[in-house]
Amino acid sequence: MDYIKDLFQLYNDNGMLMLLYVIGWLLIVVLERKKVNKVVFAYSAWYLPLVILNPLVGMVLQRLDILPYRMVRIYWLLPVFWVIAYGLTILVMQSQNVKKWMGTLVALLAVAVLVFVGKPIVTDENFVKNRNIYKLPEEVIEVVDKINADYDAGLSDSRKVVMPLELAVYARLYDGSVPLLYGRLPDTDESGVIFAAMGYDALDMQVIADGALKLGCGYLVLDSEKACQNAPQKAQVTEFARVGKYCLYRLN
Repeated sequence: MDYIKDLFQLYNDNGMLMLLYVIGWLLIVVLERKKVNKVVFAYSAWYLPLVILNPLVGMVLQRLDILPYRMVRIYWLLPVFWVIAYGLTILVMQSQNVKKWMGTLVALLAVAVLVFVGKPIVTDENFVKNRNIYKLPEEVIEVVDKINADYDAGLSDSRKVVMPLELAVYARLYDGSVPLLYGRLPDTDESGVIFAAMGYDALDMQVIADGALKLGCGYLVLDSEKACQNAPQKAQVTEFARVGKYCLYRLN
């Protein structure tokens, strides 16, 4: 049941979306006179909640080790926004048939509710003014530039880099020639071990360094805000630069 709750929380957040969906569904069922519209908007997805909210389905998905943040996409099968929009439209039209001013009032109230319970798309968190022409985080550019400069100086035999995921997904956008051990996802089981180790709250530097050297990497970038354990010998790794919270190491 916890799996189903996680799915519901990821999709529904504070619960208002599903509440509006149920209200819109009831408005269509009660007020809509055309049967075909009822079938399309209200009855076409009646069985989906029986699947989505079924604890047995949650147990199966959990056994298959399918992460909730991926499986939450099944909620997209519900015609949520169409039902809310059409249900409120019917309510406005029915109110207008009674009195014109009443339809206007209901429309304004419906819009006010949607604005109040919704979340704005344009926020400081979603939109940040670009600080460079590449439209990439400054840390990515500085990290890649320092690694390139160190490699061009002949201080390493390999330019292949192991980076935290938040840097790796952008590095190739800035410099397509930079060889990364992995991008958004690892390609091999060996790189997958390092990918997983880099994602832990506590970094096992020995495991990461040994694996990176074995796979021919010359550089390693670590998040200094994470706890580190099993520090490798200085002869194996050399810190040569820092960029914000990131430590840049040369693998020897």
